[in-house]
Amino acid sequence: MLFFHRRLFFLLCFASFALANTEIVNFEASDQINVHISDDHNWHVLSPGANEKPFNVQPAPFGTRMDVVCSSPQELLSKAPNCRNEIWIKLDLDHPDWKSYTKFTLRISWPGSSPADFGMNIFNPEATASRFTGKPISPPARTRVKFARVRVVDAGIISPLSGVTEVRPVPFMVILEPLYFGLIPASIVPFLWVLLPTLFVSILVAPYANAFLSDIAAAARREFTGKEE
Repeated sequence: MLFFHRRLFFLLCFASFALANTEIVNFEASDQINVHISDDHNWHVLSPGANEKPFNVQPAPFGTRMDVVCSSPQELLSKAPNCRNEIWIKLDLDHPDWKSYTKFTLRISWPGSSPADFGMNIFNPEATASRFTGKPISPPARTRVKFARVRVVDAGIISPLSGVTEVRPVPFMVILEPLYFGLIPASIVPFLWVLLPTLFVSILVAPYANAFLSDIAAAARREFTGKEE
């Protein structure tokens, strides 16, 4: 019975992830040397007050290796994120509401009707500045801010009978959440407050219910045996 409840617990916790395709990366919010990166890039930003954002990105052609997406010499020389097969997102982990958390999860969800492969990488400001325009901050400072690079590759084969002649942009949602105890996403916590009391009550009631049903079954067997005699 206890094994059953454990399985039920994990199935219910992660059922929401099964409603769509999901890609997840967990990372630590460690302090790093801060570097000023130009705000002229109009960074997409995720923060406690706006921790999720929808996107529509044109995927790279089917069969493209993820490591070569948006990595041509011309694209690598660009000082602004302008490749149409990827997005860059600033993760504001310095926000006071997130200061007490040390681990986070970045999650991408997209509909099954848009087959695609996603690649996610997390960079500190120094690494991001080496890719785009950046300069040291004086006096030197430290930050927990990170930057996420999300690349998209088409994963579907267009049927000649479908009438589709080009690959459409892939709609997806990017969600950034702190992890409680380094394991549990914040969005699941309210659900756990409802689930845990229910499981606790069911565990207490189960032995009595089992005994009651066993008595009924035993009485039925005695009655059946009596009729046969």
